Amino acid sequence: MIFVRLRSILLRCAAMSLVFVSSGAFSQVPSVKVLQEGLAGYSGSQDAWINKGKKVKNFGSKRVLKYKARRFNLLVEFPIFHSEGGPVPDGSDIQSATLSLYKKSSSGQQALSATRLLEAWDEESVNWNQRADGAPWSSPGAKRKGQDIAAQADGVSTVGAGPQWLDIDVSEGVRQMSLGNLENHGWLIGGANQNKKVAKFFSREAASRKAQFRPKLTITYTPPSPGMPNDTGLTACIDEQGAEQDCPVSGLPGQDAEYGRDVTHNDDSDGHAGFSFTKLDENGDALPANAAEWSCVRDNVTGLIWEVKNQTGGLHYAGNTYTWYGSNVFGEYQDDFDQYVKDGGECIGSRCDTEGFVEAVNRSGLCGKNDWRMPTNAELVNLMDFSVLSLPITYYRSGITLDSDYFPNSLESRYWTNAYLGGQYATAVPFSNGEGWDIHDALPVHLVRGTDAGLLESPLTVDGDEVTDRRTGLIWRRCPLGYEWVSGSAACEASDGNESFIWSWSEAMGRVEVLRQESGKNWRVANVKELYSAMTPAPEFRQSSSDPKFYTREITFPQTVLPSGENASSTLLPNGTVIRFLNWGGGDLFGGSVLPPDNYVGYFGEAPLLVREAQ
Repeated sequence: MIFVRLRSILLRCAAMSLVFVSSGAFSQVPSVKVLQEGLAGYSGSQDAWINKGKKVKNFGSKRVLKYKARRFNLLVEFPIFHSEGGPVPDGSDIQSATLSLYKKSSSGQQALSATRLLEAWDEESVNWNQRADGAPWSSPGAKRKGQDIAAQADGVSTVGAGPQWLDIDVSEGVRQMSLGNLENHGWLIGGANQNKKVAKFFSREAASRKAQFRPKLTITYTPPSPGMPNDTGLTACIDEQGAEQDCPVSGLPGQDAEYGRDVTHNDDSDGHAGFSFTKLDENGDALPANAAEWSCVRDNVTGLIWEVKNQTGGLHYAGNTYTWYGSNVFGEYQDDFDQYVKDGGECIGSRCDTEGFVEAVNRSGLCGKNDWRMPTNAELVNLMDFSVLSLPITYYRSGITLDSDYFPNSLESRYWTNAYLGGQYATAVPFSNGEGWDIHDALPVHLVRGTDAGLLESPLTVDGDEVTDRRTGLIWRRCPLGYEWVSGSAACEASDGNESFIWSWSEAMGRVEVLRQESGKNWRVANVKELYSAMTPAPEFRQSSSDPKFYTREITFPQTVLPSGENASSTLLPNGTVIRFLNWGGGDLFGGSVLPPDNYVGYFGEAPLLVREAQ
């Protein structure tokens, strides 16, 4: 048997067997969540009523909520999204949301509205005059539009005279919350008519025998694709001298930092820039961002949950190392690898190989779950923040590229993934340096749980000169910049017959702008994580195969276009001297200057691939 050392952090397309150790198949269907205090494991809601006649009295702990036109108002709030401790993934597509209160007394027909509250309030101290201790309403009774409450109600509904549910459509408000356009502080329930009778509704404190009548929020949603990549963490563009500047920069347009979550969700309160993380305790419950101790971290963008390492020892000690091992993946050489690879690392609390570690963590029920697994290459790369890479970039580069506020004990090391390359090699992703690596080597592991979107059957849909990735929602131009799809020959051909394109950055981006205008589609150069997201092995080749293929090389993006398999990305690192490339044949990340005299980004074998979001 001949073994070849691999330089990549993903697999090269070479003649070797390919096995992925992973979870079940991915499906994307609408979900329904009913948020009701004390039922189905849900908690954290708050409600209260405020009384104009008793302006400083708090009614937050009562079992009944009272409404009377111009005298009593109701307040309700539900943690909805993962980032605030709720059950709905951040960024979900909200189909509908209904706020429901059960009227327990007869008070005649009444029309009531639900208007979003714009400021945080506290159930234990809210009253007619204040929303929390030391924090008065802008206008007593939370009446001032644009400050206490939104200018328009989310919905209005009528409830009949007798005991029954009041259902108010609040879909648009919840939809805007999911998009990140609004903060969630709940709703003020007020009158839309002049019926002055007192209406009584069950509160979240209603007795357990009446729990089914507590306030509830019913949400129908489609979760975001688990394959959607995080942004890169880059928030500044660079100029032609390599200095960081606000975006966009004349002469160097179309940079990574101009697009994505790092622009639309640039908030460091839950992770750098567009990253969004939530700390979880040992039971899997959400903790505040300033929690001093936590066991897991939820990535609110991808929905994946990650193991967190510690420095105190035991099963999750950061210094534990493992050899790469699977009991049913080595074929005719299983007995040899059982002898030489199994239990070959140094660790505490488990057998010191990857399979043994996964089994031990699942037995322990980390964060209340037992479906932990090895991560894919793309999932680990997705955690990287490219804004903190140490420079210069070399083959053996240094610098931890994870958010230390959430992963404080991750090492400057390669971390195993689930991909066995064949022979004596598996893949490892660098948090300082890395390559496809010998399975005899002892390396650390970051376990993950959640859907492996890479297992989706036929994730790429071809439509003429475009390719849609159903895992991420991204639409790719089938041919790189400078090439056009020719349906008759089913191939990409140079648009001017010349396959040697040498462009400056600005020339290349100028061509992209022309293409946008001519096509009416918002094409841009893909960033490095988007390129990774497209590089998924075909499911039919996941088991033993003498010729592993990628959708991206063999089926949808023609192999003959880019013999070297190299494409420029839009990801420019902080000092502006390095551009990231992706090698489809091996997954290498490496640098190339975009500043004079080496300021080209497109030539044969390195033409940029273009991507866009669905319009």
